[in-house]
Amino acid sequence: DAMYMSYLKAAQRMPNLKQLDARRFVYYAGQDRLKRNTIVVCGALFDGQLDTSTCVSYIVSRLDPYIRDRYVLLWVQSAVSSSHHPSIFILKQLLTLFNNKYESNLDAFLVLHAGVLFRSIFALCRPVMSQHLWSATTYVESVQDLSKHFDVEQLKLPDYVSANERAIENQPTLTSSLNAIASSLLSVDQYVDAAVARLGDLTDSLIRAATDGVAQLGISDSMGSTRASNSPEPSSRGGGRGGGDDWTTMRAGRQGQRGGVGD
Repeated sequence: DAMYMSYLKAAQRMPNLKQLDARRFVYYAGQDRLKRNTIVVCGALFDGQLDTSTCVSYIVSRLDPYIRDRYVLLWVQSAVSSSHHPSIFILKQLLTLFNNKYESNLDAFLVLHAGVLFRSIFALCRPVMSQHLWSATTYVESVQDLSKHFDVEQLKLPDYVSANERAIENQPTLTSSLNAIASSLLSVDQYVDAAVARLGDLTDSLIRAATDGVAQLGISDSMGSTRASNSPEPSSRGGGRGGGDDWTTMRAGRQGQRGGVGD
């Protein structure tokens, strides 16, 4: 309570309250459908030049009239950049105040368009965060989803919130990108399958042609061997001529026989 009161007193001495009010990064937005006070915090409208003490003092002063009853805190993270974002020190200090002062009447902490940056910082703050705040936190993906809790028109969200949401919707999501890549890989895979099948057919044709060629070559060799076996060998022809000697001998024998008869 002492720290909380010190921030309230510091806010009363701030000379630039009206300038900060004009930025509307923290404002009261009436009551939700359950009649709970609603505080809206727009992360993209934070003044990056504000020091931690000034920023926290201002936020405390604007929340103080509404936290004594049940209330809802809506954090709008749309279009937040590194130059317009509360530092980790500011968030840590606010979380400390929540643990000590704000959590008893906090019914819900809604975060619209929470990106990777916010989720990462929020997770890093988990060790100093109360279980009540952690359990009360809900991430809301679209302005339309807020209608479950609020009259959206009554929230009077800045125009850039809806514009940023439309821009996000028009961007390809990670899922669609992965689906496109998968489809491309599937098409390539189909082409590869077709090429492999065609190559297989060509290989079969070459194998059949080679087999037929070998078979024909075998038939030719067989026919050549058959002709060679049916032809007289050179020695046989020579034997025929050599056989003439036998024929001469036979003739001489016969002549001898005839001579013998004459005798």
